[in-house]
Amino acid sequence: MKAIQVFLQGGRHKKKGQPCEDRTLYLHKNGVHVIALADGAGSAKYTHSAQGAECVCEAVCKFFCNNFDKFYQKTEEQELKSVIVAVCQKQLQQLADRLQLDNILRLSSTLLCAAVKGDRVIVCHIGDGVIGKLTTDGTKVVSAPDNGEFAGTTYFITNAYAFNKINIYKEKANNVQSYFLMSDGTADYIYDDLHRAFHDAARKMAMLPNEEDSQKQLETTVADYMVNKDSNSDDCSFICLSLADSRENVAHEAVSEEQAFEAEQKAETEDENLSVAAAKTVEIPDDVDELMRSYEKKTKASKGTKGKKKSKKNNKIAAIVIVGMVLAGCTAVGFVWKNHKKDTISKTTASQTVSSTTATATKETTTEANKPTNADSTTKKGSVTTTEANKPTNADSTTKKGSVTTTKENKPTNADSTTKNESQNSSNQRNENTKIKSGKN
Repeated sequence: MKAIQVFLQGGRHKKKGQPCEDRTLYLHKNGVHVIALADGAGSAKYTHSAQGAECVCEAVCKFFCNNFDKFYQKTEEQELKSVIVAVCQKQLQQLADRLQLDNILRLSSTLLCAAVKGDRVIVCHIGDGVIGKLTTDGTKVVSAPDNGEFAGTTYFITNAYAFNKINIYKEKANNVQSYFLMSDGTADYIYDDLHRAFHDAARKMAMLPNEEDSQKQLETTVADYMVNKDSNSDDCSFICLSLADSRENVAHEAVSEEQAFEAEQKAETEDENLSVAAAKTVEIPDDVDELMRSYEKKTKASKGTKGKKKSKKNNKIAAIVIVGMVLAGCTAVGFVWKNHKKDTISKTTASQTVSSTTATATKETTTEANKPTNADSTTKKGSVTTTEANKPTNADSTTKKGSVTTTKENKPTNADSTTKNESQNSSNQRNENTKIKSGKN
């Protein structure tokens, strides 16, 4: 395997007289090849971000060279994330103590890493920048930039919530020719963030390890086409690990153990010379189980504390719920009572209306009942009153005029009338005769 790398000061930092805050590192040990890149935070409060970037590159490379197999076998994702963050922050804390810094936030940076052993690959990424690979089908994105909530912001390995933001991938290096990492400054020129795809320039840069004078070509490319092209350019960094030579070695017959050991020692010497980090001892345990046990203890302690807090929180929630239910019940009772009162008033009003209507109807009915009918009536004329009971019928009637009363019983019939007329006529005749006689006398 072969690696090429570069990090150059951007145009913007040149104008301000600020150093390049990007760092890259390649390390080969125990059959593991690791490349790492870190972009130091650019804000004024991150006073030592360049040193922080250098520190985390060194920490993560040495960690994977010593613990690749055990780390790869672990399956708990959150556990793996916590271990990587713990390894980096531990080294940053030691550096902060040596530099007498108030906290590790002044050493903030992003982190991109790819570790390869045989056909197994582990990728770690937090913050912006891009991790890609060159395959027989072209370039592909392995891990895209993870920008912050606001423009120009991102996440750092020093953040308290870094274990929630760091991404870890495991894959097989099938049909892969090389892995490459780049900072956001380089990505501005060879990566399409909108479509999450690389420009063809990225493919050409990923093929450089197999070219003659590959290191020089890479430096010239980044300087001429990125850093020096734009006076406002950011720091630019790029590192690429080619897997092509290892694939060719697979086809050859195995060499002797002595030759293999000598080759391994030579490769390690060359790899150490490629390191851009200062020579310092990084205390990382050879056995990853120590970090795993530490993580488990912290997790249990955290769960115990969270359990107590959760219990208190649940009690508070229960109390709030009960109070809420009581208030809701009171409100509901009040609402029901209010509606009941309204219904009662409405019913009372309706009852009064019905009673009034009934009384009116009853009065009208009584009046109607007392009203004389054809069968039962009273007619008054002057001082004379005729009732329906006394009203003469055809068989029996009484007709009153003045003080004279004529009854139906006394009313002469046709036969009686004729007799009375004859009698009247006889009486009249006798009176006339009497008168005549008197005249004569």
